[in-house]
Amino acid sequence: MNPGSSRLPESNGHMKVTSVIALACALATGVFLLDPAIATNIPPGAANPTPASDADPFPITVRVAPNIVLVAAAQTAGAGSGSANSLMISGTTMPAGERTVSIAIKSENGTAVDTAQIKPDAKGNYSLARAAPAKSGSYQVAVTAPDGRGAAQAGFRAIDALALGTQADSAAGNATAAAEDALTGAEAEVDAQVDSPAKDKAKKKLADAHQALADLRARESTGSLNGLIGAISSDAALTEALRPRLNELTANLNETVNETERVKNLTAQMSKADLGCHQLAFVTEVFKGISALLNVKKRLLDTAIGLAKDVTSDAVATKIKAADAGPALAFAGGQAVKNLPELTSASKLAGNAYGIMADAGAFVSDTLFGKYCEQFTGPLEGIMNARFFAARGGNGPTLWWSYNYKITGRVVLYYPKSAKGGTSIRMNGRIEGYAHGFDTWEDALTVMFPKLMSGAMQYKVNIPPTDAGGNVSQIASQGSSPMSAYVEGSAAGLLLPNSFLISVTGVLEKDAVTLVVGAAKSDIAPVHRVTALILSPLTGGLGPQITWYPLPFQKVRNFVINAADGESLKLPLQTHGDTMIAESVFSGKVDKATAKADYTLKVKACNPGC
Repeated sequence: MNPGSSRLPESNGHMKVTSVIALACALATGVFLLDPAIATNIPPGAANPTPASDADPFPITVRVAPNIVLVAAAQTAGAGSGSANSLMISGTTMPAGERTVSIAIKSENGTAVDTAQIKPDAKGNYSLARAAPAKSGSYQVAVTAPDGRGAAQAGFRAIDALALGTQADSAAGNATAAAEDALTGAEAEVDAQVDSPAKDKAKKKLADAHQALADLRARESTGSLNGLIGAISSDAALTEALRPRLNELTANLNETVNETERVKNLTAQMSKADLGCHQLAFVTEVFKGISALLNVKKRLLDTAIGLAKDVTSDAVATKIKAADAGPALAFAGGQAVKNLPELTSASKLAGNAYGIMADAGAFVSDTLFGKYCEQFTGPLEGIMNARFFAARGGNGPTLWWSYNYKITGRVVLYYPKSAKGGTSIRMNGRIEGYAHGFDTWEDALTVMFPKLMSGAMQYKVNIPPTDAGGNVSQIASQGSSPMSAYVEGSAAGLLLPNSFLISVTGVLEKDAVTLVVGAAKSDIAPVHRVTALILSPLTGGLGPQITWYPLPFQKVRNFVINAADGESLKLPLQTHGDTMIAESVFSGKVDKATAKADYTLKVKACNPGC
């Protein structure tokens, strides 16, 4: 191997030494790892150390779920809550003794409506439950890291019951429109294939799917959700009595909005696909997205049906009569009776459309794809180890950082059946999966700053990368169909921690399959973070100082290239009965004075799948 600089596991590391007070180790972009230590080991007097003034701000993330919530009753707004419409604010940062994360919820005009302080756990995770605001509008959650400088923001919307009906009707209509657009796009891709009986059957199924969506749109255009919820929201006592069901409806609304956006994104990706089998691979994923969307929409309608039934229940009637709201109940009951048949019919039509769409998707995957395309699929697994050294005078290179991680996934390659034998056949595909099993070690401060660290006490908190864990690493290698759980463009698969999806092209020859690594559509970005508290006589009377540094890892695309010693992987091909099997093990190595690495990658692809 010719180990050029691009072949090395990148450290991205340089230490900025600006002052002894700042530890001389405010490691802005270093790639290091720490000895395991526990925050409780920090001496009591150092519970709130001073952040190093020239260290980078602490990293912090924030997430607010759900991003659409029903306004709370005035007496519960702002308080911690476990109710269905409470907000969960969560994220990760760097722990720093007893220092807290500051959380502020602001209205759209910038007015603070709630504030809180919460201490992250030993791994830097924090979470806080808050009831939804009592007023509708857009809100911003601003968080500040324990060092007082790192910051992040996320938004959400609060809607009142009166607006919920309009929002629900709109979301239901938008979901159907997105499904229709996706179906139209998928139909165009199918129509681009060569004529065949399988294509004709697929077009018939797609026509049935169009009709099912048209029937659904016609039924839901009556505004039944708005009529029912508008009647309920006309009286405060009735609204409070039915709040649990309204909260459930809001949660389903939130999910419907999110799934609608996912289907729109999948439709846009499909339009960019290459012709032939590459198109059909995307079509199968779009059908999965449409089916999931229709299923979520049905849950929205079923929740509304439950709400309508609750309005006329004896339990609700008793509560409302006790609150002296008889006329409101009578009005809402009339709306429930009026709109319940429409909602029930819409739910049945949504379920029917879901079934037709799932059947059409399965046909495209199992029959149409099989009619036009051949496919190699199989498992991929690998492991890498990287080690970094620093020269220390006559003592020779000293190890200061090392890490290992594994990848588990699969390779998928497809090509048209019309390709003629005896010639090289071009293939499209991807490799996909998850990185896991991160194992790290470091002694960066001692090695890089031996004089400054002499006599100093180091206390470190180790925050490793998120590992999907469990059986996730096996998911990526299962399934030989384009409709299996983790496929090209799969939003669900790519949401999991440390997932990757890398485009490949390939060439099928008589005795070999050659893969050429393309661009990464998604690659891992794990970071191992360290907070370091230093007690040193060199800081004088300023007391303990705290800083942090990140530890990034090499991306999977570079892992694969280093293992193969280039961007192409040649797998010897053998035929066993009716099965073609291409497999090989690749080993790569980097061996320099300051950086060493070993790579092993095993790839197997079979037609039919293995």
